[in-house]
Amino acid sequence: MGFVERSAAERSTALAAAASADEALPWRERAERLARAPLPRLASIVDDGVHAVEKAFITAALLAMTATVSLDIVDRSFSSPESKIGTKLASLLGLFFELGSGAAAFLNDWVGPAILAAVTFAAGIILSASIQRKRERPWSWGLGAGAGVGLLVAGYAFARFVVDVPSRWVCLTLLLASVAGYAFVAARHRRWSGVAVAGALGALGLILCPKLPSKYIWSQELSLILLAWVAFLGGSLATREGKHIFVEALAKAVPRPAVPWTSAAGLGVTAAFCGYIVILAVNQIVTVDLPGGEVRPSTRLPAWTITAAAATAFSLMALRFGAATVDHLVNPRPPEKKELL
Repeated sequence: MGFVERSAAERSTALAAAASADEALPWRERAERLARAPLPRLASIVDDGVHAVEKAFITAALLAMTATVSLDIVDRSFSSPESKIGTKLASLLGLFFELGSGAAAFLNDWVGPAILAAVTFAAGIILSASIQRKRERPWSWGLGAGAGVGLLVAGYAFARFVVDVPSRWVCLTLLLASVAGYAFVAARHRRWSGVAVAGALGALGLILCPKLPSKYIWSQELSLILLAWVAFLGGSLATREGKHIFVEALAKAVPRPAVPWTSAAGLGVTAAFCGYIVILAVNQIVTVDLPGGEVRPSTRLPAWTITAAAATAFSLMALRFGAATVDHLVNPRPPEKKELL
């Protein structure tokens, strides 16, 4: 019994000494020690994965917004029988000269397309010159002219492809080509998560693209939906990186030792507010959007896709602010000098 009691006493003394040593460590070292614990490490790994998915989604959404709006512009420009360049040129010359119908038709049918072709040809030459300079090769007029002609032919073929082929197949073709290229690059660098994301996007495109209308009347509506997702997820990214604006009025009003606890309280209130927004968004989806079955008129996407952006982003923000609250409670930070200036 004496040996057992002595061992228990020694263990208690050792634990107390370890706790005292841990309390004596600076707060940064205590934070690093806590971060190496199993549960915080798992939470950090999960948060890193969510962060990577957020960044990939935002990048893909921005590219999709740019691509769809650009396709709409190309379709509108080349579907119209009138050349926009010729029309603008006729309007400009009409300020100084009286143009007849024949002159206006000549500007529209010949001059406008010729200017567009010349600009495209020149862009090909400039691109070739830039590539040759980067590779430290002497300038070649043959390569420059070939690049200009190639860009001119490719541009015209792409414009006809956009105008003549229904938008659903244009978008599906471009999407599959893009995800295949991204998956190839990701596989070469052994980024298998990128390959998985590319496969998921390709599968989603195979489901959604065939449901699109023939023309690009849906492009602006889709861009607005994606803009909502980008904005909300951008707020979530700012939460993870600590880039939100913090109001420090309370920290300056309370005694210096209480400043760490006011930071924890502020983070807790913020987490609770984000959770309240999540409740409102989910309630909107469950009680209004889903039973009503409302869909967007152009894209035919469910109306809840916009509300889901708020629910998703504020859920992540609530979790991150909640984790920061716990971190500040377990490991209180001493106030920085600049906070109390």
